[in-house]
Amino acid sequence: MKTFDFAIIAVWLVLLFGQLDSVLPDIDVDPVVVDPFPGNGKRLMIVYQTEQAMTSNADPKQSIIMLSTRFRKWLDDNDIRYRFLDADVTIRTEGSEWNEALAIPKKSYPWAMYSNGVTGFSKPLQGSIEELKSDIVGVK
Repeated sequence: MKTFDFAIIAVWLVLLFGQLDSVLPDIDVDPVVVDPFPGNGKRLMIVYQTEQAMTSNADPKQSIIMLSTRFRKWLDDNDIRYRFLDADVTIRTEGSEWNEALAIPKKSYPWAMYSNGVTGFSKPLQGSIEELKSDIVGVK
């Protein structure tokens, strides 16, 4: 190939990948370090939208996280209180900690929030059960 051909290919690649930045959404995959729950104790809340969860585009790994009895047992064994709630739910019988956590703005669904009573994270739910466990155990 001639130098001219390489220049054309380079310009084409710059144009192609330069346009991808405007097409691809900005997704913050790093967890936001927060304590989304007032008070003490370990808590996990996963907030989802039922309409989204029932579509064929739903990520099966996310559904498995919310439906897994083994994951719930792991949460129980580690003294982690948890709720998996629809984004549109209104909690009337729960303590205010869950309502306050529901009120935190979320960029997408499903969304995971965890607190150990001191610090925690609030981020999109991604990956597998093992990855979520690792995120939880990693909060110091």
